[in-house]
Amino acid sequence: MRVELRQSVAGRRWAKLRPLTGEDEVSLDLADAGAANALLARLLDGSGVTVGPECLMALSVTDRDRLLAAIYRMEFGDRIVGVATCSNCREEFEFDFSLDALLTHQDHGSEQAVREGDGFYRLADGCRFRAPTLGDMEEVAKLPIDTAIRALLDRCLEAPAAERSRDAVQAALEQVAPILNIDVESQCPHCESTQGVAFSLESYLLRVLAQERRFLTHEIHRLALSYGWSLRDILSLSRGDRRSLVRRVEAEWAASSGSGSLG
Repeated sequence: MRVELRQSVAGRRWAKLRPLTGEDEVSLDLADAGAANALLARLLDGSGVTVGPECLMALSVTDRDRLLAAIYRMEFGDRIVGVATCSNCREEFEFDFSLDALLTHQDHGSEQAVREGDGFYRLADGCRFRAPTLGDMEEVAKLPIDTAIRALLDRCLEAPAAERSRDAVQAALEQVAPILNIDVESQCPHCESTQGVAFSLESYLLRVLAQERRFLTHEIHRLALSYGWSLRDILSLSRGDRRSLVRRVEAEWAASSGSGSLG
């Protein structure tokens, strides 16, 4: 899958992702704070003129989220489905929305900042800034939150700026480099209260992959039993091919036994 980047890296405007394999799923350390970045490093295909894993830390946070969204769409489709607890009646309810619609909404740009050819943005007062990168985030990650925000902004400014300009840059960054860590407006079906449900694409994707681990074990067992393949052979398959083969194996088993698929 090819993904167009909002902020180019080393003059490259596209990234290419290969399909997820069992090896990728097994290698994913979901307890690691950098699990999403590690997954991207494995899936980025830097052949030709596309951004490769060596450019990972130079990616903007926005483009990192766009790549995670592409992985989700490639493997699970467009719909995001989650469960939240109502802030009013405390009952749980299900919410869902379109990931593509969310990405489109994030692409509105900014009226205050003009994009320039070198990847920087310029405000009306001449102040120039760029989008924060994963490398920037890593550098400020261990600082107290208020200090980290100021340090991150310093890294994005081309030159020191007055406080008024800094506030304008921070507001413009929310438009030109939005992240998919937002409140999604939802309505509780129990009390009809409207509220924002906190949603982080990174957390959601990792949680879905964690939930799939139990299916992976079953799929490995079925394919090894049916084809006599080694663990390495099975894990090298793309997730889509592996699941397609398991469905075929279980359909044939059900047809011959007349009692449905194995649990």
